[in-house]
This record gives sequence, C-alpha cells and structure tokens, in this order.
Amino acid sequence: HLIPEQRARVEAILGNTHQQIKALRAEVQPKFQALRDSTASDIRGTLTLEQRQAFDKLQARWEARLARFRANFLAQ
Repeated sequence: HLIPEQRARVEAILGNTHQQIKALRAEVQPKFQALRDSTASDIRGTLTLEQRQAFDKLQARWEARLARFRANFLAQ
C-alpha cells in the first residue's frame, strides 16, 4: 500500500504521462488516418462493385467501433 504522499506523487506522474500520450496521439493521429484512408482507397480500387459494397459496410462498422473506442478511451 502506498502512503498518501506516494499516492499523490504516483497520481501526478500518471497524470503527466497521460497528457503526454494525448499530445502524441493528437500529433500522430492525422498521419495515421491519412494512411488508413489511402490504404482503403487502394484496396477499393482492386475490388469489384459487389466487393466494394461489402468492403464499405465492413469499413463503416470498423469506423463505428473505432469511434466508440475513442469516445470511451479518450474520455478518461
């Protein structure tokens, strides 16, 4: 068990780290999204119309799942 001083110090360390992670994520996320978009576009270009429709549905489900994750994770 931590004494109150240790607990306060650990919480401050974790809070600082959390802020650094959020800043890093904000910096990297646009590049990551651009790569994902480019990859999806390249994949769509190789598919038939029917396959593109299925791919688009799959991608929409994935985006919804990712949005829920971000909302839950980033709310912390």
